[in-house]
Amino acid sequence: MVAGVLLGLAFPPVEWGALAFVAFVPLLLIVRGEGAGSAFRLGWLAGVAQWLGTVFWLHHVSWFAWLGMSCYCALYTGLFALIAARLWRTGQLGRFLLPPVLAVAWGGLEWIRGTFCTGFAWLPLAASQHENLPLLQLASWGGSYLVSALIMWLNGALAVTLHEYRLAGAERRRPANTALLLALLVLALVWVQGLRALRAPQPTGPLLKVALVQPGIPQMEKWTPEAVETIYERLRNLTHAALAADKPDLVIWPETAVPDDIRTSTNSYDVVLGLVTNGAPILLGSTDTEHRDLERPRYFNSTFLFATNGVIAGNYDKQHLVAFGEYIPPLLGWLTPIEDSFTPGTNSRVFRLEYPAAGFSTLICFEDTVAEVARGFVRAGAQVLVNMSNDAWFDPSSASRQHMLHSVLRAVENRVPVLRSCNTGVSCCIDRFGRVYDTATDAQGRASGPAFRNTLVSLPPPDAPQTFYTRHGDWFGPGAAGIAGLLALAALWRRKKTETD
Repeated sequence: MVAGVLLGLAFPPVEWGALAFVAFVPLLLIVRGEGAGSAFRLGWLAGVAQWLGTVFWLHHVSWFAWLGMSCYCALYTGLFALIAARLWRTGQLGRFLLPPVLAVAWGGLEWIRGTFCTGFAWLPLAASQHENLPLLQLASWGGSYLVSALIMWLNGALAVTLHEYRLAGAERRRPANTALLLALLVLALVWVQGLRALRAPQPTGPLLKVALVQPGIPQMEKWTPEAVETIYERLRNLTHAALAADKPDLVIWPETAVPDDIRTSTNSYDVVLGLVTNGAPILLGSTDTEHRDLERPRYFNSTFLFATNGVIAGNYDKQHLVAFGEYIPPLLGWLTPIEDSFTPGTNSRVFRLEYPAAGFSTLICFEDTVAEVARGFVRAGAQVLVNMSNDAWFDPSSASRQHMLHSVLRAVENRVPVLRSCNTGVSCCIDRFGRVYDTATDAQGRASGPAFRNTLVSLPPPDAPQTFYTRHGDWFGPGAAGIAGLLALAALWRRKKTETD
């Protein structure tokens, strides 16, 4: 369980990112010599210890969801421990190859967790390095899972080295720590290459002036009739203040910013119309309803771009829905209070501004945790990604900070800036290399209260070369997942064979 506690401390709210490089060492040492069942249990317990702490904020929605998600995510740590124990016991790889193979296995298991049954890609190991920008640049080649694998490589090399030195104490000899030297060499090369990328001059396109609006409406008030006028008034006041401070090219409101469907609500439309005619288009989040003859209505979680004449210039429907929050999985409706599911969108919409000429796309809520969705937008022509979210479901907690780290990963993977506008949370700007700046704070300096922030975004030019990751996608994750699956099956087969012998 020590490994789980150490790993949990690498993420918000503590954020001791360096612990990620050593957190798994105790687990790797303890599972050496253990059987498959025992190793799996030890890994699962370590995973439970980590996830109970990192996703404690889920209890704001459901205590069952907190416990269930923690136990589920811990399964992947259990499988990793099982694989590690099997590789330790066979000794076929030797000390030199064991760490990189463990690294590949971990990267593959993270990819499976992020994709299986729509996935839960929350907090890969790479997210712990959001301030270690030189190392994080590796994501532009192989995505976040390749960065996670590199972190695990060092964990494995340290475990192998400590084990050998422990044996050396008994045998009075000095072992060669080639495994650790190789891991450190690879880590240094990646870090130096990332530093070069950070310091290299970059082609720049137009500068985009943006106003991020953060209403700060508590979740318990967001959908009550009594709060409607408060929501309208806050949106008006914050937007007027942003327009007066520095007239932006675009104003961004968060996910479901208005309290009803913007297409059919006269009151919400009048609020927007009274603001866009000041000269700045408004991008906002709203629910949307589609009625069809003889069919039940279909509901969407959407974003709309309003031009300065009040006309809807485009809209996007969220593609990757959250289970139990936005849709009900078959036969599991008893686990959630929601009565109707949203319908997923099907198009990677790229919105266009005429001046300055810019293309951008929106990631609604947890869509910024899904790397493939963000990549699809950039491949379609988006020069900037906009994450519109409502983290008020989990306030007060570290969920907002954890959520923001995924936008950092998406920025680095695709080398495009990311803008975040949240109802409550971390509304900020992230540049192409993962630097976070211009965070919106209220009068008391809090990042979760009502606030606005005017920021300047340097866009990549339209003809800027796409990253290797943007062009080729998660080439590392699926391959690593296949290797992890084969190793897990081999470990289970060996256990069954041992039991039958």
